[in-house]
Amino acid sequence: MTSTTTDTGTDGRITVRISDPGELIAAVPHLLTYRPGPSVVLLNHGGRESPVTPVIRADLPDSTCEPDAARELVRAVLRHPGAGVTVVIIGRRPGHRAPPGRIPHHGLAHRLMSAFGDAGRPVDHALWVPEIRGGARWRCYHEVCLRGVLPDDRETVLAATMATTGQVTYGSRGEVARLLDPDDPAAITRRQHMLDAAIDNWPTRSNFAATDRPDAPQQATGGSAARDWFGATEVADRTAAGGAAPGGFGEVASGGRAAGSSEEAKRAAAGSSAPEWFGVTEVADRTAVGGAAPGGFGEVASGGLAATGSSEEAKRAAAGSSAVDSHVEAERAAEDRVAPDWFGEAQSAEHLAVVRAALARAVAGDFDLRDEDVVSLAMALSDLTVRDRCLTTADPPGEPPATAAERLWLELVRRTPMPERAEPAVLLGYSAYRRGDGVLAALAFDNALAAHPGHRLAELLRICLSHQLPPETLRRLSDCQEGGLMPT
Repeated sequence: MTSTTTDTGTDGRITVRISDPGELIAAVPHLLTYRPGPSVVLLNHGGRESPVTPVIRADLPDSTCEPDAARELVRAVLRHPGAGVTVVIIGRRPGHRAPPGRIPHHGLAHRLMSAFGDAGRPVDHALWVPEIRGGARWRCYHEVCLRGVLPDDRETVLAATMATTGQVTYGSRGEVARLLDPDDPAAITRRQHMLDAAIDNWPTRSNFAATDRPDAPQQATGGSAARDWFGATEVADRTAAGGAAPGGFGEVASGGRAAGSSEEAKRAAAGSSAPEWFGVTEVADRTAVGGAAPGGFGEVASGGLAATGSSEEAKRAAAGSSAVDSHVEAERAAEDRVAPDWFGEAQSAEHLAVVRAALARAVAGDFDLRDEDVVSLAMALSDLTVRDRCLTTADPPGEPPATAAERLWLELVRRTPMPERAEPAVLLGYSAYRRGDGVLAALAFDNALAAHPGHRLAELLRICLSHQLPPETLRRLSDCQEGGLMPT
């Protein structure tokens, strides 16, 4: 029997159905966007013909932390409707020794199976593999122990399907993080001096000192004092977005401030034991759908979704939605604001022209940016009216124009000095979030917060990500903006 099949819908989207445990393990790097090291990965599936969503990964916990880690992971999955779960444990934590005759991390696997069973969300398969590579032998934690050999994850049907849609699977999370690394330090310094000179010569610079602005952020580190007025000085203090995420995903620091500190930046660079969420919705957004094999993925009915999962989902959606609604209302209120601003209509029109020209070049495949281009785009995106209109370039997610815009934001993140780098970083994160790439979105928001601590839009979106707000919900942020930036 064929264990993996594909269908192409009338809308051109491809659905991949997987019914073999080994092939599902081999799909994990493609679903996460990178090949994980020692990890616990949970795949939530909603039944036959339903997508795997979300996919949640965490570092393997110390044995003393297993109870807390298992509770966090189960809570994270139960925020989403579903019919069953697959648990995949990869490798072993350093220093871990399995008792004779036991599979590594047997205790963690059985804690997860018991907790999901109590919640009415059965674990269809609980699998262990030493690493994800072709030829590795996988085993099952269930009493009726299945076992097998992994196919080469680079040569599966899913891998081929992902390649045809332009999706890239990276070798590690660190490899994804390095995509955002600055280019030549000397070039960054050169552009920083050019930006300082451009700001010092700005026509309205002497008319309104940055320290006079009631919403001007205090730049803690990085960037010159002359550039403190750039960045996300949003209209309203979005306190509705504050507070810890339900289930404590570890993304909000004590006191309710969204993570964005130097510690958060270190965590992002090194990887985190906090669960990572991936909004997997379709194959172009990294989806595998359950097959029809007996006991196969997505085939086991839950016997009724646990009330805890349903109520938590409602709370999560309500909390995240209020944060998005707060931003939308603030943007609408800005239309009537009479407080002075750095950029008038004529200057914003010039900035929009700069961005439109860069987007047109990006759609044509031209990402060659001179220093002057980087500086002019950094100035343009520091105009919040322009920056917020750029949110519209993320729609429709994953389509060629949105992909070209996202590539432009990535190039600017690598080439723009702090603190102006925060603006393309938040646009990159928003685009990645909208198409379901939670890893790149988190890294981009952390990058924005490292460049500009307290960046309000980055904080808002980081909180939405930690609340696991579905990507489609964020569309309200771009829907309230005027579009028309992409070439027709």
